[in-house]
Amino acid sequence: MEAKRKLLYECILDSREDMQSLSLAVGKNRTYLQQYIKRGMPKYLPVDVAGFLSKKFGINWEDYVKPSIKGFSSSPQPNFSACIIEEVDGKMVACDKKTDQELSVVAEWTLPKLIANSLAEGHTEKLKIVQVNGDSMLPVLCPGDRVAVDTDQIKPTPPGIFAIWDGLGVLIKRLEYMPETKTVRVSSANESYATYDQELGDLNIQGRVVWAGRQI
Repeated sequence: MEAKRKLLYECILDSREDMQSLSLAVGKNRTYLQQYIKRGMPKYLPVDVAGFLSKKFGINWEDYVKPSIKGFSSSPQPNFSACIIEEVDGKMVACDKKTDQELSVVAEWTLPKLIANSLAEGHTEKLKIVQVNGDSMLPVLCPGDRVAVDTDQIKPTPPGIFAIWDGLGVLIKRLEYMPETKTVRVSSANESYATYDQELGDLNIQGRVVWAGRQI
C-alpha cells in the first residue's frame, strides 16, 4: 500500500471513523475511500475531498491531489471552509413571506463559502435551495433542477428569474417591472405558457434566482 494511503488508513482507524460515512460526507459513494486506499482508485483525490480529509486528520492535502494542482494556491492551505444552505419544499410548504409561514426543510446543501458569498454578496443565510417543478421554464430550467434563491432580493429590477409564491407553492418565473403601467410582467421561458402583467403588490416574490444546477 502506498505510503500516503497507508497514512490516511491509519488516521481513519485511529479516529474510529466509519469509512463508509466519511465517503458519503465528501459526496461520494459508500465504497469510495475504501477503493482509494486499498485498490488505489482513483489515483488522485479531488481538491475538496483532500481538503476535507486534511482538516479532519491533519494530513497534507497536497500529497493526495494531482501534481499539477500542488502550489496552485498562494496560501499554505486553500480555504476549504463551507456553509450549509437549506433546501425547502416549494410544493408542500413554501417560503410565504406575507404569512410568515414556516419553511419545510427537506435537505441541506454544503457549498464552499467562496461560492456562496459570491451568490449572496456575503449574506449566505439569505440563500435557499428550491426544486423546479413543471416545465414552464424549459429550456432554461428543467423539472427537477435545483435553484438557489437569494431571499434578500425581492425587487424585479433589474429583470431576472425569480421565485414567487402563488398560494399553492413556489413558481419560478421571469419578472420585469414595467414603469409605464407600474406593473410586473410575469413570463415563462416555455412559449406554451402565457405572459401576463400583475400589480407589484399582488406578487409574493420570494427572491431572485442566482444559481441553478441539474443532473446530466
